[in-house]
Amino acid sequence: MTRQCGILKLNLSCLSWRPARQLAGLLCLFFAMSAALPAATCYVAAGGSNTDPYDTWAKAAHSIQDAVNAAGAGGTVYVTNGTYTLASQVSIAQDVTVRSFNNGAIDREGTTINGNFPAVNIRCFSLTHAGAVVEGLTITNAYMVGNGGGVYMTAGTLRDCLVTGNIATNGSGGGVYANGANCLITNCDLIANQARFS
Repeated sequence: MTRQCGILKLNLSCLSWRPARQLAGLLCLFFAMSAALPAATCYVAAGGSNTDPYDTWAKAAHSIQDAVNAAGAGGTVYVTNGTYTLASQVSIAQDVTVRSFNNGAIDREGTTINGNFPAVNIRCFSLTHAGAVVEGLTITNAYMVGNGGGVYMTAGTLRDCLVTGNIATNGSGGGVYANGANCLITNCDLIANQARFS
């Protein structure tokens, strides 16, 4: 069949759908490869250049929250030893692991997350995803009006942490408040935290 529009003649019987099928196949391959990409690994260090995407120690974030956001689902955030004073809580709402790191090992005693009380009234961490993990940190000096002075959990895992010197006012869980079927606290020391009611 041949149709003519102006000076253009088009022989429709010669058209092939092969290029369209090849394009569809390439798109499927692209999406499959994108889904299979490894999750991001991000780094936090006071001496890093704070350059997104924080994927090397040299470009390490200064903010744990920035690194969590950059890591995305399935990612890992390594926090080198030192003291990190917070201006706002670290919220982990997807399957991201935040772990201390000192020469390849977890360093709970050498990696401190300071809630910065009395300069601010915040908790250190909020975990709201079953795959969220906080591991190998000292969590201290946080103050929250409400539940969970140091850590608030509705899901996730708190592992190998020292939680000490945190306060919840007019709420429960001076150190940790865990309320959910997917909360796990393992091998942690909770020492000298307070829940106060006025």
